[in-house]
Amino acid sequence: MNAAVNPNKALWEKGDFTRIADTMRKSGEALVEKLGITKGLKVLDLGCGDGTTAVP
Repeated sequence: MNAAVNPNKALWEKGDFTRIADTMRKSGEALVEKLGITKGLKVLDLGCGDGTTAVP
């Protein structure tokens, strides 16, 4: 029986941090746009990645 592979775990273990950062930035920007978050709003960011979305 094969265990399911967690793609996030595999990516972090591979050490391709440039790709990880790019993916996190793109997904963070998409989330901010989807939620309609704009300058001046207060948003609580708890453990949601490397901080680039919260503090660009």
